Amino acid sequence: MTYGDKALSILHLGSGGGGWRSHYGSRGGGALQIECVNFENDGNIKVNGDSPIAYGGAGSGGSILIICQYFQLNINDKKSCYIHVKGGYIRQSRKGGDGRIRIKTEANVNKYVDQIEPVPYIG
Repeated sequence: MTYGDKALSILHLGSGGGGWRSHYGSRGGGALQIECVNFENDGNIKVNGDSPIAYGGAGSGGSILIICQYFQLNINDKKSCYIHVKGGYIRQSRKGGDGRIRIKTEANVNKYVDQIEPVPYIG
C-alpha cells in the first residue's frame, strides 16, 4: 500500500523494512520538496527505500513534490537522468512498496514519464 493521496498534500517518509531474528530491516526513503520557476535536471534524484544486506525487510520509497513553471529532464541520457522513489529489493523478487511523486507544473511532462518511477501524478 502506498501512503497518502496522489496530490501529496502531506509528504511522507518511506517506512523501514521489518527485522527478522538478528537481522535488521533497511531504511525507508526520504521526503523532498522542490519549488522553483525553472526545473532542469541532468542527473538523478532518488529517495528510494534501501535493500537489506541479508534477511531483513526492504524499505519503502519516500515522496517527491516538484512545483515549478517549467520542467525539463535530459532526454538524451535516460540511464543517468531520472527521478525515482522505488522500494528496496529483497530475496525472491520481493520488494518494499514504491513511494509517490507529484509534479505541479504548467509544462508538458508526458515526454519524460519513462524517466520517472513510479509514474507521477501531474497537476
